[in-house]
Amino acid sequence: SLIFWGYILGIVGMFLAVPITMTLKIAFDSNTSTHWLGILMSDLSSKKLKKTEV
Repeated sequence: SLIFWGYILGIVGMFLAVPITMTLKIAFDSNTSTHWLGILMSDLSSKKLKKTEV
């Protein structure tokens, strides 16, 4: 995220990379239509996703 935001916003983006990324992740996780983006941004190696039964 540091390289991405540094490329987009320059030096300011490098300082704001973590707060911007975490704000986006929280916003994506809170909305059901964008929840999949929050999952893509998460660290899946430390936790396993549970299948939901329908």
